[in-house]
Order: sequence, then structure tokens, then C-alpha cells
Amino acid sequence: LHEIVVNRKSRSLFSGAKRWFGTSKPSVGASTSLVYTKDAPELQVRKLADIYFLLKMYKCSHQHYYTIKKDFQADEAWSYYAPAVELAALSLFMLSLTDPGKKYRADYMEEAITK
Repeated sequence: LHEIVVNRKSRSLFSGAKRWFGTSKPSVGASTSLVYTKDAPELQVRKLADIYFLLKMYKCSHQHYYTIKKDFQADEAWSYYAPAVELAALSLFMLSLTDPGKKYRADYMEEAITK
């Protein structure tokens, strides 16, 4: 799982180029539902973040949730984005209990509800 996440960086560069030079975005009224395959790098990163969260490694889990949150937002995959943002907020909340330098961000939960 770690190897997949490390190799994902090259795909992220490709995704960025695809977004810049790809086709135009669908119209505002168009309803698109993006579905990732179970072996998609985005879902592998999400799975790794979930494992870190279950092992109470909140700093690592927050970093991965934050990264994947940005990817889902860029892809406009809102059904994947909302849970990632919620868990990013929850991991940050749990981290703030042990690390006073980290602050809980309530705006993450607002984003999950409004997107």
C-alpha cells in the first residue's frame, strides 16, 4: 500500500497536466458522477489514511486525508470528497487533543455538508 502511495506522485503530475490541457468542463447543469475503481491510487491513499486513523496515528492520517481531499475536489468527485473532509476534520480534532499547536477546523465539516 505504501508503494502505491509513493508511486502515485507521478500520476498526480499526469493528472495535473490532464486538467490543464484536457477537455472542457461539463456545463453547470450537467450531472456527472465520477466512480473510481477499487485499485485507483486515490482510494489506495484513502485506505492508507483510514489505517493510520485506526492505529491512532492522527498526524499521518490527517496529511493523507488532506492530500486526497484536494484530489477529490479537483476531480469534482463530491461523493468521495465529503467523507475525506469529514475524516480530515476528525483526525485534526483528535490530533489537537494531544498536540496543542494543532487547531480543529470547523470549516472542514461545513465544506463536507455544502459540497
